[in-house]
Amino acid sequence: MSYVIVYVDVSDKKYFVSALEFFLIVSAYYSPKILRSARKININHSESSLNISFWKIFIITLSILLIIYIARYPGSFSPDSVNQYKQAVTENFNDHHPVLHTLFAFYLPLKLFNGWLGSIFLFQILFFAVSISYTFSVIIKYSAPKKFIILIYLYIILNPFTHSIITYPWKDVSFSITAMLAITFNAEIYLTRGEWLKNLFNAILYILIISACTIFRHNAILFTLPLFFILPYFVNKRFVILLFAAFLSVIFLIRYPVYEKLNVKFPTGRVVEITGLPLSIIGSAVVRNPEKLSNEVLNFAHRILSQDMWEKNFKFKDGYNSTKWRGANNKFIEQAGWQKVLNVMFKCFIQAPKASLMGLLGLTDLVFGILGPSEGAFSSGIIENDQGIEYHGIKILNRIMNFYNKLIIAFIKYPFWSIGFINLVILIFLLAKFTFKKFIFVLPLYMYNFGTMLLLTGNDIRFFYCSFLVMPIILFIILRDEEAIS
Repeated sequence: MSYVIVYVDVSDKKYFVSALEFFLIVSAYYSPKILRSARKININHSESSLNISFWKIFIITLSILLIIYIARYPGSFSPDSVNQYKQAVTENFNDHHPVLHTLFAFYLPLKLFNGWLGSIFLFQILFFAVSISYTFSVIIKYSAPKKFIILIYLYIILNPFTHSIITYPWKDVSFSITAMLAITFNAEIYLTRGEWLKNLFNAILYILIISACTIFRHNAILFTLPLFFILPYFVNKRFVILLFAAFLSVIFLIRYPVYEKLNVKFPTGRVVEITGLPLSIIGSAVVRNPEKLSNEVLNFAHRILSQDMWEKNFKFKDGYNSTKWRGANNKFIEQAGWQKVLNVMFKCFIQAPKASLMGLLGLTDLVFGILGPSEGAFSSGIIENDQGIEYHGIKILNRIMNFYNKLIIAFIKYPFWSIGFINLVILIFLLAKFTFKKFIFVLPLYMYNFGTMLLLTGNDIRFFYCSFLVMPIILFIILRDEEAIS
């Protein structure tokens, strides 16, 4: 029996449909038809495939990105970006944001271009253009149909999400680009039955890219570790062990000898960062059903914020982030420790199960929900800062781009702005074309998305931009028949 549950957030006066229940409806009623249709779609050798080189793709991509560049020069700078820029200029590095990313995305371009601020944004779009050109050259090399290639390329390059996030030199962007490269390398291994990896240059490049991808985000191991799971199908197990040992060695060398040489400072007290979801569940219970909670739970919650402040600031879809910087006693949380936070969260589930469940679904809906984030596309911009970073782009062009992005989001928001949509599309085709090898190939994305979901503090869709970039190569592998693989 299929059913749907509608959750109402009284404070925001918005209705949210749990995509999990929505998916149950689809599964129960529509999935037989959907799966039958999906099974008919194949991407094998096609005579109508595009005949276009890596460099042509690169020029087309770079030309489009340069329009964004001149419209939004010198790029967008959030508080995190300004902080990393300061680190690069002063060479006082702190691993609160991964130092390897600060070195790669800030320090390197500033050194190469003699301190020119605009080099940071330019370097990022060059990296993006090279990487996406390589990914699509691989898809073209294996003769994917022309319509498929054009459709998925336009899906990424004309996506308002891309236009917004590419202007920020965030770790999320560098991680997403390297994730696209890493999954494309795995596709090369998959499609050549391991021959690609037997080339020494390719093997070294594989390890370096996966290592960088791992360090660019503190939780990126959720994506990179499962990348190794596909290798035993195609190469000798001893070789897999050797590669994994090399991977660990590179990470060790960067995290210890290199970081020690740079006098990197490591942050302490990250309880708030890793307990965002439990704190969001506690907040939901405190706001919705305080009368059901014990004195112990309420006393803990009120050490963080008063009841009035919880009710005033807490937002269903933005979780603990909605209160984190609005008077919350984060020091108390650090002192209490993650074990205490989890303990209080479990007590909330026991004492106020419905309100706690709403808190859980309200935040994690970002990943499995079809509707996507409630606010739509975030905009580009530069915060006030003491580094002299100011907007110098072409305003009329920026207005045109903003209008285009709002227009697209208004009419076809979900495909361009919903992680749940991507997860669902991949799942449908995976079920239709299921083999265990294909499941293992998809696993890095699902492990990252749903693992990161449990670490959310707020409505941070930027954490999941990689989903958009890796989806084309994942669909290419899923929709390709096993016998078509040479």
